[in-house]
Amino acid sequence: MGKRSSVYIWQFTALQFSKKIWIEGSLIYGNQGERKVHTTWMGHFIEVLLSYFRKPAAREELKIRTGTEETTLQTDRKGGFSCLLNHFEMDELQISHHGEHLELPGGYPAYFPQNGAALEVVSDLDDTVLHSYTTSVLKRMYSILFVLPRKRKAVAYTYQLMEWFKRQDIRVTYLSKSESNLYELIYAFINTQELPQGALLLSPYLKLHQLPKPKKGKDYKYNHLHTLLTEQPTKKFILVGDDTQRDMEVYTAIIREHPDRIIKVFIRQSSMGRNKKQEQLWEELQDTGVAATYFADGDETRAAIDSLTSLFMRSTV
Repeated sequence: MGKRSSVYIWQFTALQFSKKIWIEGSLIYGNQGERKVHTTWMGHFIEVLLSYFRKPAAREELKIRTGTEETTLQTDRKGGFSCLLNHFEMDELQISHHGEHLELPGGYPAYFPQNGAALEVVSDLDDTVLHSYTTSVLKRMYSILFVLPRKRKAVAYTYQLMEWFKRQDIRVTYLSKSESNLYELIYAFINTQELPQGALLLSPYLKLHQLPKPKKGKDYKYNHLHTLLTEQPTKKFILVGDDTQRDMEVYTAIIREHPDRIIKVFIRQSSMGRNKKQEQLWEELQDTGVAATYFADGDETRAAIDSLTSLFMRSTV
């Protein structure tokens, strides 16, 4: 029998629901000490580029122990793992691989408890919270590889919404199609901008050749949103996204499946104008009857914040 390869947890999130806890993460071959945080653009470039050369730990068995309960699961072909567990205390959580205890990554919270707020927010990241240029492969790759997280620009309108969510102690979950390779880049941006520290639900880990045309699953966002809503039946939701990918289409489908659960939708207009397809998707979203705002960079947030304040006050009565 050959020597077992060492593995480490690259990304990890534990999100508390009404009766369960959802854990999700990525497993990589190698040693935890390989990961580094750099403050220079050259160091950042090298570290991010290396993340696309590291090998995901596919089809590896993990044991997850929470007090007296033990769950065994297997990573998928891209090193990802997820499952729903019964409630547990975070300090009781133990994850092991062939008897070896695995440490959780640092730098960002791993556990996101449910709070008493009746509202929750689910937000996209790319071109919704931070400028990512997802419609241009070259611009996106340049911003990923050469721009330090502290230099990345936030979308001003969404930033102000996030400040309001943070002041009201409304839990924010970031549901993004950004690949797990960018976990550290994303949380560094969130920490630098002092945005709400929410669970990072990212798409599968990628290899370098997949970066220009990544395949991340057509129903990735829909399936995650469906779980977030069905596992929290007493919560109402605010959805935040943009018009560069499938946010409007996915949000419309979710609203139709879960009527009365979504109380507000925000969509960022990512370019100077809207094309025919974007106008059609916007009309379909409006036809659901849910209050929705299609905002452009530079728009004032005062009316939106007033509307959110009213919704929040009604939800607490």
